[in-house]
Amino acid sequence: MVGNRVDHYGGDAVSGRLTIVPVTFQEACAFIERHHRHNAYKPTGKTMCCAVQQEGEIVGVAVAGQPVARLLNDGWTIEITRTCVKDGVKNANSILYGAICRAAFALGFRKIITYTNKTESGASIRAAGFTVIAECQPQTWAKGLKRVRIQRCEIQPRLRWEKSL
Repeated sequence: MVGNRVDHYGGDAVSGRLTIVPVTFQEACAFIERHHRHNAYKPTGKTMCCAVQQEGEIVGVAVAGQPVARLLNDGWTIEITRTCVKDGVKNANSILYGAICRAAFALGFRKIITYTNKTESGASIRAAGFTVIAECQPQTWAKGLKRVRIQRCEIQPRLRWEKSL
């Protein structure tokens, strides 16, 4: 994966400190497939990706892109479509949210959104300055379509979080 980038990107291979490093979309998707606890399918599309490493090993990734909901895709909004952190690594999710927010601000975005399952605490998202703005009811892609679509993960009520940049 990206473990050999520790010397080039300033990661601290000895102290165990968490460090943000670049990662390709393909590397992020491979990490998600191996480690995500409830949705191992790769996110659709991307504008940016980043990873967090500890002692030279990638322990978490984040992917952001255009909002999946077309009515929210106004050109000024970006959506964090997936974060994934290895079990037992503390603060990595908050670090990833913060890194994506800073990058989105630098690219000129005005708003950033993300979703969680209603059963998740959202502590890292709250720590990154997001607030809940909507509860979204479960829907399937197949609703009203003549062709059959395969549902790849369990559908649950979700919360939409938002942060102004």
